[in-house]
Amino acid sequence: MCKINDFALIIEKNLINLCIKAANISCGEVVKQDYYSWAKNSYLEGYNKVFDMNIPLADIKEVIMLLRKNIELEIAPKHLLINSYTQAIILEDYLKSLNFNMFYQQSGMAIDLASFKFENNDNIGEIRTIKSASELEKWILITEEAFKKKRNSHMYKMFLSENDIRFYGCYYKDKIVATLMLYIKDAIAGIHLVGTANEFRGKGFGTLITMTALRDAKDLGCKYSVLQASDMGKSVYKSIGFKEYCKIRHWEYNRL
Repeated sequence: MCKINDFALIIEKNLINLCIKAANISCGEVVKQDYYSWAKNSYLEGYNKVFDMNIPLADIKEVIMLLRKNIELEIAPKHLLINSYTQAIILEDYLKSLNFNMFYQQSGMAIDLASFKFENNDNIGEIRTIKSASELEKWILITEEAFKKKRNSHMYKMFLSENDIRFYGCYYKDKIVATLMLYIKDAIAGIHLVGTANEFRGKGFGTLITMTALRDAKDLGCKYSVLQASDMGKSVYKSIGFKEYCKIRHWEYNRL
């Protein structure tokens, strides 16, 4: 069984690995510096992140100022990934002082799949894996509606051909009403992009699609599943069996 700090690390690592994957398959770049790393994909989708920030206290201001310069020169991404469990609070204090702001916070959650039991309500909807580009386009439209954010379809079409990524759609009356993307790396199943069309929220579609993906991940030999939950989704994941281990905070640099 993992310890709390182990879970905090694997929650963050699954998202970092997805950022790296997005960069690698799109001919982007992955850069490792002394005190942090970053990944940039060529489609400018939301997986452009600075991460693995491990800066000695004495060097924080100097290192962050250099990072800020690289962002201004468009060398490094402007978005930073901060794990509340593993990164010092003083780092965020310096970020605030240097015109960075936290624009989004998520709950880092995990579940031990050994204890997970699949429960299904066949009357809710039908879960299918997305296989074709045409169905993926419909899937993307639902994620855009659910998250109020445009997606770059080229990025997800590249993901569609990857063996370690699966797209799930929850169909109701032959129409996609909920979405999920499953990313498996090192026997860790990352749950991503769980979204439900506005008019179908609160009806159990998000729970069903998540539990289906967890069942498949367990069948594939995954030990744990991890995700980053919004405040809206946290109670749903807790009801499934997920526990919160850290906060994943998303920062960005705002030019003067």
